[in-house]
Amino acid sequence: VGASSAAKPGRAGKVNVTGYFHPDVKRSLKMIRLRPEKTGVRDQDLLAEALNDLFAKYNVPETAKLRSDEA
Repeated sequence: VGASSAAKPGRAGKVNVTGYFHPDVKRSLKMIRLRPEKTGVRDQDLLAEALNDLFAKYNVPETAKLRSDEA
């Protein structure tokens, strides 16, 4: 059985939001991460950025936090 979220302090107070996509989606995320200006950026940060763009489009609060916002 996998470790519970209680064992991972960085996940406390957070929920998992997932989806299943074609493998090309993961490759596209990797291509973005390989860009010099995105060195060290996690998929989670890229997804937060994309979600905030979606939220802005529909005029709802941009609530997806990036790692830099959590410090």
